[in-house]
This record gives sequence, structure tokens and C-alpha cells, in this order.
Amino acid sequence: MLIDGGSRSNVLWGNSIRSNGADGVNISGVTTTDNAVGQQLLNSRVSGLANTIADNLGNGVTVNRGLRNSILANSIFANLGTSGAIGLVNGGNASQAAPALATATRAVIGGQQRLAITGTATGTPRQQLVIEFFRNAAGGTQASQFLGRVTVTTNASGSAVIAANLFLPLGTVAAGDSITATATTATTPSGNTSRVSAPVTAA
Repeated sequence: MLIDGGSRSNVLWGNSIRSNGADGVNISGVTTTDNAVGQQLLNSRVSGLANTIADNLGNGVTVNRGLRNSILANSIFANLGTSGAIGLVNGGNASQAAPALATATRAVIGGQQRLAITGTATGTPRQQLVIEFFRNAAGGTQASQFLGRVTVTTNASGSAVIAANLFLPLGTVAAGDSITATATTATTPSGNTSRVSAPVTAA
């Protein structure tokens, strides 16, 4: 699926985008901006439906040059492109940095599974970032199952600590599952989603 030619403010949600011979979604062009793949970020709030983007020969989603193209809450897996789930090329989405995850630790509390995730995120100084978390099978590096999100605010140096506690149905995440994350700018300029982070293993 191609979004180009200066297309703006399109919302792509509730779709199954599979088995394409290239990228599942390709957002291309310096004036192709402010589009949403999956849930939509409006005034720091997220709403709408997600997509399933899988089994494509390219990346799940590639953003080439365009800015503020958000990619939120989707199920993205088994894509064969160099970047896998999300690729940013030629300054797409301002090359927003992916989070750096450190740990993902499971516990059972009050009949729910708690997944405690730590790490860091990077943006411009005093910027809000929406951090989304995903579960993958052991060794997975994409964004198969959306788990939840937190919002962090960077300090004067542009760095923020991630200390998230997600409460999930029992058994959602197994020991050895792979946890990944993305970062999306929530304050001006809002909507720049990063690549998927390097994974950490759930303990």
C-alpha cells in the first residue's frame, strides 16, 4: 500500500495488509506528512483501530522522507525487509530514535500478570514521547502483539527513563518471549514514530 504524492492526514486502520511483494505500507515523499497507520494521535490522546501487517517481502511499514507519520498499536510481524517491522529512510519521521529497553520482568499480582519494563528513550528536550510495547515469540524482533503504552517526558538533555508497569491477563507473556518498543513524539512536532527497538527477553 503506497501513500505518496504529498498525501496528508490519511488514517489507515482496521486492515489486514499481508503478503505483498514489497513493503506492506510505504509512506513516501517529503510532503507526505501527518498520516496515521493504526491508531491516531490527537492532542496527546490515542484512539482508533489497529492494522495487521505481516508476511510482506519488504518492511511492514517504511517512511521515506515524510514527517509526522504515526504508526501505533498495530500487529506487525513476519516481514522480510531489512528493518523488519518499521523502516525510516532519508530522514523519515525525523529519524526518531527507538527506545533502548533494559529489562522486562513478569510477576503475578492480584490475579493479573504484571510486566515491568525498564529502559530509556530519547527525543528533543522537554518532549513527551508515547512508548508502546509489543510481545513477540522468543527471538522475535518485530511488533507482533501490542501490550500497552506509557507516556514519558524527556529532560533538558532530551533523555527520559522508562519504568512501565503493564497489567495484563495471566499468561499473556511467557518466560523467554521477546519484548520490543517504539517511541512516538506526542508534543510538537507530534506523530513521528521510531523504528522498533532492539528486543529484551522476558524473565
